[in-house]
Amino acid sequence: GYTFGEKLGAGSYGTVYKARLTPIAQTRPSSAISTRPIFYAIKCISRKALTKTTPDILINEIKLLKHIKHDNIVEMYDFSVNGILVFFEILLIRSFFLKVG
Repeated sequence: GYTFGEKLGAGSYGTVYKARLTPIAQTRPSSAISTRPIFYAIKCISRKALTKTTPDILINEIKLLKHIKHDNIVEMYDFSVNGILVFFEILLIRSFFLKVG
């Protein structure tokens, strides 16, 4: 589970929060857990905000992010869906510089 912290941003479909991985009973080898970051950006998308076409867009985004590993693309670790929200667990980037031009 996660402990949600500050709101990092919001868009048309949802909000992104900084979240800390909450330790739970260990079900994986300790080496697998230690390689994962402690802080994440959790993208929370309200299912109510989705239109008829946006589920297809989300499915495509999930498929792409699960397979793409590139230095310039944020890594997605996992995603989940409950009755109200769709969650994306993505790497938290502490700071970045956008180069324009």
